[in-house]
Amino acid sequence: MPSQNVMPPVTWQKGAEQITADLLSRDSYFDSPNYQQLPEHIFHIDSQNNDAPVCDDLINNIRTATAQDNELMTLTNLIKHDWNIADCTTHDKYKHFQDELSIDNGIVYKGLRAIIPKALQRKFLQLLHTGHNGINSTLRRARHTVFWLGITNDIKNNIASCRQCQLDAPRQQKETLLLHTVPQQPWTKVGIDLFEYNHTHYITIVDYTTDYLEYDRLDNQTAETVINSIKRCFGRLGIPRQVHTDNGPQFTSHQFSTFSQSWNFTHTTSSPYHPQSNGKAESAVKIVKRILRRCEEPELALLEHLNTTKEGLTASPIQQLIGRPTRSVLPQVQPETENSQGWWEKRGRNEKLQQRCNDGARDLAVLKEGQPVLVRDWSQHRRKWQEAQINRQLSSRAYAVQLNNNLFRRNRRDIRPLVTEPASPETPEDPKQNASSTQVDTTESANHSDNLRRSTRERKPPSWMADYVPS
Repeated sequence: MPSQNVMPPVTWQKGAEQITADLLSRDSYFDSPNYQQLPEHIFHIDSQNNDAPVCDDLINNIRTATAQDNELMTLTNLIKHDWNIADCTTHDKYKHFQDELSIDNGIVYKGLRAIIPKALQRKFLQLLHTGHNGINSTLRRARHTVFWLGITNDIKNNIASCRQCQLDAPRQQKETLLLHTVPQQPWTKVGIDLFEYNHTHYITIVDYTTDYLEYDRLDNQTAETVINSIKRCFGRLGIPRQVHTDNGPQFTSHQFSTFSQSWNFTHTTSSPYHPQSNGKAESAVKIVKRILRRCEEPELALLEHLNTTKEGLTASPIQQLIGRPTRSVLPQVQPETENSQGWWEKRGRNEKLQQRCNDGARDLAVLKEGQPVLVRDWSQHRRKWQEAQINRQLSSRAYAVQLNNNLFRRNRRDIRPLVTEPASPETPEDPKQNASSTQVDTTESANHSDNLRRSTRERKPPSWMADYVPS
């Protein structure tokens, strides 16, 4: 059946005469002569909630403390009667969320969260931290249960001062990279470390300036055997001014102390359980292990390694040490090399390395003598925090700590201050003040970015102009 085109009649009618508009907006019930003031309990909850998620005793405690809290009683009157009191301090604190406030059987609520009086806030902080969760987890739990002004800061301070959480806290974040001083002259500062590979003991010695390294096989790990191997190396290459090692028993023995005094060099050690402090020697151990694992003739492989230039440098480790490359199985022309050529390049590479490693790192605060702290207890493979006290500062990042009537040396990263009391809660700030301070900080940062930093890199002519003689 074919469809028919039907055009219904359309007429214009004044908006005030339309029924829908009259019912929704024109005919106000409040203007009607039959309008009566609604009961007061319509504007706030006034019923017994039998399905409350807390026990009756806790509800009664909150209700009793609310009746004794002057601020909450003032807030109750504001909710029931008039919010237009301009000179009321309570009004200013709660006015930006006044639409969320209600009263349920003598308890003030912000949405579905009960507002806790000051007398019970400490108790509820303990209840929120019953599971010893982190700050974010505890805040998420509080957003569904309780509320009071400044609850966020109170939760943060309470968790920060929790002794159990401090003792079981994870390791601290990494600090900024603190580079060893690299001498300009080769074989001035060396690092030494012991390692074991394939049931055999070895010693490795590496130069901080040139990256030149040597290794030797040891019959055992006694101090006498280690000292004899070091003497043979120093007899070939000379005695350095400084020797840096870890705190192994061979290097902390009386024999090694006597050896350092008789051979006239300074012996320094790194912090226990902190191999990063002796990173140069640790890196040399990795190189030697790789050579022993992959090569049938490790001596020849080490020779080729020492004749290979490092990335970003133009001189090999052996070339920086003795001024020329050594002869190997590969043909090579013997060029003239300046002894300090690689030092400037190494210095620039270390500065770039330091900038890259400092991303996401910061220096920890200096600790005072006698300050209560928490330190890592590495005895018996225990890696949790133990309470201790600072005895004295040994170096920029090493401290002597008093732990169980004994003195131990620990790196600053393995020490954290012990928080004994939570910080006092602060009064919530005015949002207008926060906005103005943020605007000022943004302006200052913009002005600061206009001050461009000039490069301090040393400028040198290219090497191909070394033999150029101006006319």
